Parts: sequence; structure tokens; C-alpha cells
Amino acid sequence: MAAAAVAVRPADPALGDVAVAVSMTTNLPQYARHTCSPTRSLAEFDRLHLHLMRTVPSCIAPAAPPRSASHELVLAAADAFLRRIAAHPVLRVADATRAFFESEFVFVPPALDPTAHGAASPSAAASALALAPSGGVSPPSAAATAAAIAAGIAAPHQIPSASPAAARRSRTSLFSFGSSSSSPKEVDIYFENARKDVDACETHVSAMGRINEKICNIARDLAKSSADVSSRLASMSLDKPPALAVPLRKMSKCFAAQDQITASEVSYRSTIFNDKCLLLLRANMGAQWSLDSRTGALTSYEAACKATQKKVQTIERLRASSSIRQDKVDAALDELAEAKRVEADCRETFKHASDELRKEFDRHRAERADDMEAMLDEYVRRQIDANRQLLAFWRAI
Repeated sequence: MAAAAVAVRPADPALGDVAVAVSMTTNLPQYARHTCSPTRSLAEFDRLHLHLMRTVPSCIAPAAPPRSASHELVLAAADAFLRRIAAHPVLRVADATRAFFESEFVFVPPALDPTAHGAASPSAAASALALAPSGGVSPPSAAATAAAIAAGIAAPHQIPSASPAAARRSRTSLFSFGSSSSSPKEVDIYFENARKDVDACETHVSAMGRINEKICNIARDLAKSSADVSSRLASMSLDKPPALAVPLRKMSKCFAAQDQITASEVSYRSTIFNDKCLLLLRANMGAQWSLDSRTGALTSYEAACKATQKKVQTIERLRASSSIRQDKVDAALDELAEAKRVEADCRETFKHASDELRKEFDRHRAERADDMEAMLDEYVRRQIDANRQLLAFWRAI
């Protein structure tokens, strides 16, 4: 099976959403078609991502593409999402995935049974992260966020009307959400380390995002100052003799170039780099969800073991009783047999979740390392190129 994102085009300007043209080819027997070319909005990508998290918790679903001002980033993220789904032996044949590719209508995953195992909704923080837009603007209100999560779309943000300095002081960072809640004590050192790994990733990527936002604010002030110096130098050169006017105009051009280069870097940081940080956190959210699901299976297994032990103690008390009624003994034996059956089911569920997640987490960690390396390599290359351009302008004087 092969799937790819072909192109990005506007979908709903009112919501700021875009659509991605998708191409899929397969010979899997689960699919009714061998080729499909649907067009899906980012909201539909989000729905598939969250639905797979809830229905297949033993698998770590890849991160869906973010809402970004860079269509190039959206296309690359959508392509990576589709390729990883197509390469996954379980996720690619899930009912929701087949509907995502084959349906000719708007993709809406089937409703979940809230009592089913693994069907609980992700936390509010997880859903908000999945739907978070970029650009460093202020986050929506709680009511707007809740409405957006219910609709499966991103809530529009309001740009502060206060002065830039006041807006920066009052603006809440996109990376200021709280860490995950504490979980029961782990019984497997591998998964204890995996949880520490996930928590550390969230901590460090969030810190990187917050530092990037601070650098953006400083760079904006620097660009404004460079533009102001350039304007002042150009004005000074108007009434000066050529011997002084020429150097002043050259310096003015250099400060103007610095303004342009810095503004370009601010744009990159506030959109592409910021969105890539959010994309890493969204992938991390999938791993956290799968680990929490396994912990839930462990809790259920421990509760089943305790229930079986209580049934055994009940039978022992009946045997020690001076008057034993056969109907009570039969009922106690039936309850013990049922408790053992439930315990066996819970043990098998927990074992399956552990075995599958062990393989899944190794794959997730390798993909995360590749994504992080590519992001940082691009960041370093951009910094080198920007400084080389600036140095070339100043050397030209």
C-alpha cells in the first residue's frame, strides 16, 4: 500500500482551513478500490488521528498535519502522516482509515461506545494540542476551544488590540500547557523508561517552543530598530557632501537588508519552526495516550486479580463453616469461575498491549529522532545562510 499528499489548496477561508489532495494505491483485500484520490481538510486529518488513538490504543498513531501558514509544511506533514499510516500493518486496515481514503463524502469517523475499552476521549489538553493553530497569537477562550474540539476544527484566534509590548506581556504561550497527570507505579522497567522518555520530550520541546517565542519577540524589536536606523541614515545623507553621503547611504542599505533578513527569520520562527515543535508534541501525545491505555489495562488486570482472591477467600470461609449449604457453595464456585475468566481476559489484554506497545514505541522513538534531526538541521542551515547574507552586505561596504 502507498499513500501520499499531492497538493494543498484553500478549503474554507472562514475557518482558515486548507484541503490536501491525497493519492492512494493498494492491493490489500480489505479495500474495495485499488486507487483513491480524495481531498481531505485538515479537520478530517485531525478526526482520523484522534479516532485511531482512541480505537487502536496499542498502536501509536502518527501526528496529523498542523494548521500552518506554510503550505509547504502542511504538505510535507500530511505526506509523512499518510506514508506512516500506509506502512503500518494495523492502522492501514482500520475501518476509519479505509473510510478516510475510500469515502466520497466528508470523513466523519463512526461514533464510539463510551463503555468500550480504549474508547475514552483524549484529555482536553491533548485535543487542544491536536487542534492548535500556529502564528504565536493568543489562544482562544475555554468556551471557544471546547466548541472547536466538539466540531473537530480549530477555533479562530483573536489578535490582541493592545500595544505590541502589552500584547507580548499578556500573551499566553502555545507551549504553556501543563504536563500529564501522574500514573500508577509501573511494573516493567522498559515502560517506566518509556514514560520518562515521553515526559522528557514534552518538557524539552515545550521549553524549546517557549524560548523560540521569546527570540521572535526580540527579533521583531531588532528588525524595527534596524528599519529605524536605516531610515535615519538615509535622511542624514540627503544634505551631506558626497564624501559622507555615499557611506551613509551604504550603511542605510545594510541596515535595511538586516531588517529584511531578520523579518524573514521571524516569519520562519513564528510559523514553520513553531509548527514543527507543535507537530513533535502532537506525536508525543500519541505515545502518551498509548502508554496511558496500557496502564489502564494493567489497572484492570490488578483489579481482576484482587476480585479473584476475594472469591477464593469466600470459598475458604464456606469450607470452614459448621453448616455448609450446597447452593451457596455452587454459587461461590460459579462466581470464582467467572472471576478467573475475567482475570484471564484482562491478563491477555494486558500482555497483548505490552507486547505491541514495546514494538510500537521503538518505532515511534526512531521516527521522532529522524523528525527532530531534520528540524534542527534545517534550523541550523537557515541560521548559517541568514548570517552569511548579512555578512556579505556589510562586507560590500
